[in-house]
Amino acid sequence: MERPFILHMITPLKHVSPFDVNMALDAGYHAVVPYTNVELAEVTRLIQDAIFSRGPKGAKRTGFFIGGRDAILALRSVHGQHERWCFTYRGKRMEEIGSAWKRSL
Repeated sequence: MERPFILHMITPLKHVSPFDVNMALDAGYHAVVPYTNVELAEVTRLIQDAIFSRGPKGAKRTGFFIGGRDAILALRSVHGQHERWCFTYRGKRMEEIGSAWKRSL
């Protein structure tokens, strides 16, 4: 049996966007797990735990969605993560900054 597709949604906000949860499930993820009120220092550990607990095959079916309204904080959360992740992970990252990006331009 193939492992399910799991999307971990990480945000510093109180809630994840219901719109983003709906989009992830409609896109085919089997499970969407929200992590709210996450501080920058916690992001690496959450990602490492999610990857290492699934093994090489499961890690390839594990996604990460970094959300929030602060463009700089969201970019800091993902900056350098690929260098820290386990070498077997070949997933893609999605940065969703909401309207913060538009406001900061």
